[in-house]
Amino acid sequence: MSKTPGGGRKQTGGFEMETNQYMDMFLDESREHLQSLNDGLLSLENDPNEVSVVNEIFRNAHTLKGMSATMGFNKIAELTHEMEDVLDLIRNNQLKVTEDIIETIFKCLDSLQEMIENVGNGDPEDLVDVSDLVKKLSSISKGEPQPEAEAAPAAAEAPAAEAAPASSLDYTEDDKDAMRAAKQGGMAVFHIHIRLADTCLLKAARTYMVMNALDEIGDVIKSVPPAEDLEAEKFDHDFDLVLVTTSDTQAVSDALAPVSELEEVK
Repeated sequence: MSKTPGGGRKQTGGFEMETNQYMDMFLDESREHLQSLNDGLLSLENDPNEVSVVNEIFRNAHTLKGMSATMGFNKIAELTHEMEDVLDLIRNNQLKVTEDIIETIFKCLDSLQEMIENVGNGDPEDLVDVSDLVKKLSSISKGEPQPEAEAAPAAAEAPAAEAAPASSLDYTEDDKDAMRAAKQGGMAVFHIHIRLADTCLLKAARTYMVMNALDEIGDVIKSVPPAEDLEAEKFDHDFDLVLVTTSDTQAVSDALAPVSELEEVK
């Protein structure tokens, strides 16, 4: 695999991604959602009983959360997830809108804006400490006057990858030669079937993260659909990869575990 210093195009397992393109898309759409969130919150402040406004705020927070998770910005995703929980209670009439809630969410928007600008400038998202806001939102959603510190949830364990029979895919002679050479060299060959979550918003970016994770432990020698179709998102939610590696099944599963929005890995 070749990496281009300083950004630009990066090729992983035959999957070429314009990293700046996806970052620019993320930044533009995030700013739009933040503006919509701010406008909606101002409207909610004036009329706390306007259900349509609450629903619109919830949708923007949900979308921003999904985009952030897809791009690997876990702190942004965590904060928007906690916002989403509070907003969900409000829109289901399980929680009343109060000045404290409005003020807290406005503070969240300020922090989110700063975090998004930071990542746009190439800085880490966690330069902004949002731990107090996360705890505050959690305490609101639980009805607790004072939140207790909680450990961050552990990343979901990815289902174990399995070595599939050669008949599962149509292999070219070149594919067969590559797999034969790998096995003769003491390497394992894995056929990995992956299904992205139906809610995945940036399928190409998520697929890239899968490729990048696998590239750390081996080489992806085949993808179905082809890499260019994965990059162009010309697939539904399922794709297949053939990985050659010196690693075992557990190592493959461990490599994919940090990648969220993978509904199925086998």
